[in-house]
Amino acid sequence: MSVQKIKFGELVNDLVDKVNHIDASDLAQGEKTRKYKAEARKFNNALFLDKRRYRGQGLKRRITLNTFNAYLSRARKKFDDRLHHHFHSDLERLIKRYPAYSDELSEWLKLPAADVRQRRSALLERLKSAMTVAEMASPVKFGTTAGNKKLESLAKRFPDWAGYIRDCITTDYQSSQKALYAALEQGSRLLDDLGSLRVNHEILYHLTLSTAERTSIQTRWENVLSEKKRSTVTIDYPTYMQRLMDILTAPVQSFDLSTRAGMAPLAFALAAVSGRRMIEIMVQGEFEPVNKQEMKFIGQAKKRTGEDSGRRIYCLCDTSVFIERLKLLRESSAAADLIDLVNNVPESETRSGNAMVNTRLSVAFNPFVKDFFNDDRRVYKDSRAIYARIVYEKYFNTDPRWKNSDEDVFFSEILGHDDENTQLHYKQFKLRNFSAAWCPTFSSDNPRLVALQALDDDMPGLANGDAAVRLHAWVKELIANDPSAKITTYTIRKQYGGNPAFAKRYLDYVAQALGMEVGDDGRFKSAVEEETQPVVIFELGDDASPDDDTEEDDDDDVDDDDEIELEVNDEIEAKPVEHVSQEKPRFAAPVSRGGNRWLIKFNFAGGHYSWEGDAENVRDAMKRAWEANM
Repeated sequence: MSVQKIKFGELVNDLVDKVNHIDASDLAQGEKTRKYKAEARKFNNALFLDKRRYRGQGLKRRITLNTFNAYLSRARKKFDDRLHHHFHSDLERLIKRYPAYSDELSEWLKLPAADVRQRRSALLERLKSAMTVAEMASPVKFGTTAGNKKLESLAKRFPDWAGYIRDCITTDYQSSQKALYAALEQGSRLLDDLGSLRVNHEILYHLTLSTAERTSIQTRWENVLSEKKRSTVTIDYPTYMQRLMDILTAPVQSFDLSTRAGMAPLAFALAAVSGRRMIEIMVQGEFEPVNKQEMKFIGQAKKRTGEDSGRRIYCLCDTSVFIERLKLLRESSAAADLIDLVNNVPESETRSGNAMVNTRLSVAFNPFVKDFFNDDRRVYKDSRAIYARIVYEKYFNTDPRWKNSDEDVFFSEILGHDDENTQLHYKQFKLRNFSAAWCPTFSSDNPRLVALQALDDDMPGLANGDAAVRLHAWVKELIANDPSAKITTYTIRKQYGGNPAFAKRYLDYVAQALGMEVGDDGRFKSAVEEETQPVVIFELGDDASPDDDTEEDDDDDVDDDDEIELEVNDEIEAKPVEHVSQEKPRFAAPVSRGGNRWLIKFNFAGGHYSWEGDAENVRDAMKRAWEANM
């Protein structure tokens, strides 16, 4: 049986060309609409729906419903900058019908599609409370002291209407009262009309899932959710937080930010203390400190262009530390190409820049996360759910901000979900040994530094001139800043320079002071293996299937305006189900030996494998390791 291939790039580019041709034609608008529907139907059939192609055994060669939904989302984004052909005429009717909002609505006529969507979303949110404000304001006696107090209280409760309400206090209350009631009465009616205002290009209303398809996806996620609720994971809170603080407070020189894998610890720690997604940390998130524990965040992923007005989030470390380390990460050489990757997607590339960034970073980041938790089922996105649980325990019952909200509202607001049902997927993690008063500990003892200082007098005779003295001073500075820093010949050559042979001779001399010994491979390593306290301490449902290594949220398929960030090629090769292995190799964090040499370890089918050799990059190294052992 032949394998069915779908060239998504060609399909979506062809769709864009045909829509452009229809837009530019002199056809009547009704005929254009008919053609839009026809082209959308052809596109959907080519991807997923064609019964002639997928009947019988062909179903086994079809892409999944999840992937179909993802591709529809990516196709829709090609038309995000286009307004509906009736938008301006429909908007002008609203301007005439609702004079209280005419000035505000008139501004939309000159705005691009992204800004219109943002303005419309904000106005809809404001109008939802119009009827409530009207009911609460009706018994108020305007122009009296008691009435003014009630109006001020009302203004604080409904800040979106504060301007209208306070005008009734500070100016002629009769004319202001008339303006307030006009805005509230017209606003209640405008809410319905504005909700049906077509902003997006006509084609977007046809590149959608059917009711049956959406129901199927919803059912699948309900099953996923059910499994999660019966497979909870318990995290030791002090151990987890201490490890994050150790990363965030480590000296700058201890980070290797020249490679994708080297960025993983810092990127994961920043995500873990802020609850943000990978793309939000690495590229598009904007963070502004409010105080030591809170930040204003703009740049929510999975929002349509122009729809994110920002939100206030908690930070589990000092916000100044977060901002400083985020700047360090984004300015690193390994992250230098990410912004260009997002903003300058080639015409031939149909994946979004965000999806491309995710694909490249997931491979490098997830091995570190598995090593961090010592659990092959954990992935980068787990930091988001753990963050939600921690801030819930710390702030939900103590911050007045949540006084009148339940926990579902809390989770949705903190994670940035428009649909409050989405937060149900973020409750898989529980905490053990949690204490709101817990603080990280930093040992003031530094026995390695003391041992090195004891060798100061030996340095002048270790090499000609002051070479050993200078190298020794540099090593002591590293250890003073980070008592656990690894000092190897590679560290010295990369960060300090000098002669490799001399670096080796120096380490031979100070190895005991550093607590190092030469391993079987001839390389220096710690002489004492530290006993590591596990982060994941107890799990239910150990037979649960491992998480996917791609960075995608559980709500991706619930909202078809969201984009699923899948690690797939634009040319999909959907293989028969019976040929797909259900078990995947689990790679530990790749170890760079310097130059192009790598050490790769992985588990597969109950076996443990390792490989060391030369490769151009970490992906190539992992591929070579697999081929050498399998």
